[in-house]
Amino acid sequence: MSLRTVAALAALFVALTGVSTRASAQHEGHTMPGMKDTTKKKSAARPKPKASKPPVKKKTAAAPKARSHLSQDTAKMGTGPQAHAGDSSTVKNKSEPIPMSHAPGVSMPGMTPPGSENPTRVHSGHDMMSGPLSLTMERMGSGTTWIPDAVTLPSRHRMFAGWEVMTHGFVFGQYDHQGGPRGDDQIGSLNWIMLMASRELGGGHFQARTMLSLDPATVTSKGYPLLLQTGEAFDGKPLHDRQHPHDFFMELAVLYQREFNHRIAWSLYAAPSGEPALGPVAFMHRPSAMDNPAAPLGHHWQDATHVSFGVVTAGVFTRRWQFEASVFNGREPDEHRWNFDSIKLDSYSGRVTANPG
Repeated sequence: MSLRTVAALAALFVALTGVSTRASAQHEGHTMPGMKDTTKKKSAARPKPKASKPPVKKKTAAAPKARSHLSQDTAKMGTGPQAHAGDSSTVKNKSEPIPMSHAPGVSMPGMTPPGSENPTRVHSGHDMMSGPLSLTMERMGSGTTWIPDAVTLPSRHRMFAGWEVMTHGFVFGQYDHQGGPRGDDQIGSLNWIMLMASRELGGGHFQARTMLSLDPATVTSKGYPLLLQTGEAFDGKPLHDRQHPHDFFMELAVLYQREFNHRIAWSLYAAPSGEPALGPVAFMHRPSAMDNPAAPLGHHWQDATHVSFGVVTAGVFTRRWQFEASVFNGREPDEHRWNFDSIKLDSYSGRVTANPG
């Protein structure tokens, strides 16, 4: 082969190589019919992770926080495994387990809303202060007696400078006619008012109380006609067929109660005029008799000591039981109704009370 021929072949090879390179550069990025464009897929696939990565990162970053926040809330609320699905279901689960007794403005029968420690029968619409063992003064009758929790007394409660003040009383106007040779007629009024003021003191519950009556003025010191009634005296003679008036100071006393623990508490009651732990609730506090315009004939068989000048009572109680012991003046009040009789502690008594609630 001559040098001219070799030179011609070399020039042809160089020319063909340049044409192939330009053709591939011109057709890059174009797809021929019936051919797959692998470069397009690769170039399109690359941006997707970049565009989708930020949302993925947000989800993975937010999800643990939501789950952590939820687990803390559900741990506090006691919902536990119920709240683990998603945002919408967790909100639902967080609201569902809330007890009705803790919902705002809702109280279940026999239960005490938070803060007041207890549901109350307050006719004035004000919440009542809870005493030891979450018992309210609504349970208190005369002296240290208890009345059933189901009873609603016509009382009024107010808060004043840290004290809970309760008022309770009756006024009856009457024309009393008792026939027969032992009977009599009289116009008068039976009345009494009870005032109680309570507050927390020294880790316990302090209460000052009084019960007053204007009977000596409205039915006279001789009382009012009531056939077959007996008890006390007038002008040095025992009364019969008449009901004596109550003394002006029916009760003047203080009561202190404090818990030993959440199940048992103790109490101390002291009164220059009060009621010892003897017998049932005095008739004017008994639900079955408090609306009576006259004293029941059994008043002095059941309540003879409900006005005693000198009483000290100590007790231990739970929510259902109360055990008490008293020393007191065993004499009935004299006929001088506006003053205090001599204070003596010459008698004693004990009482066990059951209140099943």
